[in-house]
Amino acid sequence: MKKIEKEKCVERLRELLEGVDRVYWILRHVSRSGMYRVISLCIVKNNEILSIDRLAAPLLEGYDEKHGGLKAHGCGMNMGFHLIYNLSQRVFGNGYALKDEWL
Repeated sequence: MKKIEKEKCVERLRELLEGVDRVYWILRHVSRSGMYRVISLCIVKNNEILSIDRLAAPLLEGYDEKHGGLKAHGCGMNMGFHLIYNLSQRVFGNGYALKDEWL
């Protein structure tokens, strides 16, 4: 994805995440080997649940169309935290600006 498009995603996420301190994650799929997961990220804004997968995908490892969520490669750690930390780092310059919670 082009740099300009990524910058637009960052701007839109900053707007969406204003006033939000917690991002919820849902495990959608785990590969047989356990080395790959598909995870969805959601926020609650104005009493509404919003998926931020499509905006976050260009900033992270991409979107898995088959399983409907964000790609997460690796194991041995909390991969939901991993995605949210990296997203927070790219959007706010601080990996700990957002808290994570598993649904």
